[in-house]
Amino acid sequence: MEIWQAIVLGTVQGLTEFLPVSSSGHLIFLQRIFGIEGGMFIPLVLHLGTLVAVCAVFYKDILALFKKPFKTLGFLVLATIPAGLVGYFADDYIEEFINGGAYTGVLLFAFFTITATVLFVTETYAKDREKQLAEKRANASQSRAEFPRNGEKSPHGGTYNQNSENLSQASAEVITTDPYGSDDRSRKRADGSGAGNGGGSPDGASGYGICWRTVIPMGLAQAAAVLPGISRSGSTICAGTLAGGDREQIAKFSFLMSVPIILGGFAVDLLKGLMDHSVQQTFTAGGVQFGIAVALGFIFSAAVGLFAVKVMLKIIRKANYKWFSLYLALLGIACFALNFTGNLGSI
Repeated sequence: MEIWQAIVLGTVQGLTEFLPVSSSGHLIFLQRIFGIEGGMFIPLVLHLGTLVAVCAVFYKDILALFKKPFKTLGFLVLATIPAGLVGYFADDYIEEFINGGAYTGVLLFAFFTITATVLFVTETYAKDREKQLAEKRANASQSRAEFPRNGEKSPHGGTYNQNSENLSQASAEVITTDPYGSDDRSRKRADGSGAGNGGGSPDGASGYGICWRTVIPMGLAQAAAVLPGISRSGSTICAGTLAGGDREQIAKFSFLMSVPIILGGFAVDLLKGLMDHSVQQTFTAGGVQFGIAVALGFIFSAAVGLFAVKVMLKIIRKANYKWFSLYLALLGIACFALNFTGNLGSI
């Protein structure tokens, strides 16, 4: 691996780990194009770089995981189990997929297309949800404006004596109720138990606006994302959003979910590589230049990842996924075409 190739791979990893486009799929694509050997070791090191970015941005949230009552930590463990099981039992098949295969381009086309479809569906759902919420808020505001105040004279004589407090409470329920049946967890409750400050919801949300109904689909989505081409961040954020969670809180939890997965994957594969001597052989064959290239890839992955996290958080607030969906569809078509030209053949 040349130094310039490592810089390109690190930059791409830093961008795509947090954008909903599948970093592993991009790394396989580029490794095939560049003709780079190294199996899963290079992607693991680059993923470790983006882990540094997550820890730098969310270090306060990571430290908060280890404070009582540990609810968020419990949810994080629960969300990690499915991917851990899939990774443990399917690791050899995934590594075989990465190292070579006559139909890698076709598989990347299929998985990129799945991610593109999920992103498009999620954007449609999220914007429809926002529209219905806005309509309910507008109707509630109009109802409050038209409702007569206490003591106001009636055109038929006498005065109105309605309980304005009950009206206000009813209107507030209309405003903060999700038309799809879930609470708008981005709003704190009057009693201070909102998701933003660590309180729960009727179905048991944690301080991140996460509850059982969102954690389980997010965990299953992360398990599916062990397949290159299925975006980990994209699939987990989409799963949480489609389950009715608040997008910003879902995104933060999604990034936290990457910490145990990256650390666990790196530790397991490094141990396996040291035991079968593949890591030593890779560095021996590559020499000093390979070591420098890997180090630079790690640094660029971490630096670019810091930028990508902040960009992704802004994108999530607006639910603008359609351009990523289009990009993945086009990339998938390119992978499909290149598969039959020999440019994505076995390394």
